[in-house]
Amino acid sequence: MIPIHIPWQKVYALSIHTEKFFSEIVPAHSLTHSFKAFYSSSPNERELNTLEINELEAKIDELIQLCTDLEGKITVMQMDKENWAAEKSRLLEKNDLARNKVEAMIMRLKALEQD
Repeated sequence: MIPIHIPWQKVYALSIHTEKFFSEIVPAHSLTHSFKAFYSSSPNERELNTLEINELEAKIDELIQLCTDLEGKITVMQMDKENWAAEKSRLLEKNDLARNKVEAMIMRLKALEQD
């Protein structure tokens, strides 16, 4: 029997990063298919060849990298959102100031017309 090396640290890291995304990124049937031989009752079917393990490890590495990238993008988007909210607040203040100035001018013009 070939010893099986499963990168449990990577699997654990992946599960932490992708709990809610995991089912969308990797369909359950692909994992079921990959691990079917491992969980079957026949000893010959339990052996996963090195290629399958390497492919799974590569997929896990890709998913971890994807999660890291997504976390970075989320952080950038949250910072952008905060910046846009601050800019919106400044623009609303400017708009109010301009409105007040225009209303004051209109009142002065009406007062001049009445004189």
